[in-house]
Amino acid sequence: MTINPHPPEQEPIGSPEPAPDPGPIVPSPGPGEREPGTIDPDPEPARDPDPVPDPDTGGLATRDADQMRADKEMAGGVG
Repeated sequence: MTINPHPPEQEPIGSPEPAPDPGPIVPSPGPGEREPGTIDPDPEPARDPDPVPDPDTGGLATRDADQMRADKEMAGGVG
């Protein structure tokens, strides 16, 4: 813990000059007032990395099948 060597009345005070004027406050544009091209109106749809479902997993993600195999291996079974 650091002890302040100056009593509160002796602490250095910041610059006596006022802070510069930041300028006028401008509100954010509304949803219809944005500049064109800042947001992609038609993003590309997400694609399935494996569009053909694996018949062994019944269409479940392959991660689920991999996880089941890993669970069996960790339990001492054969994957």
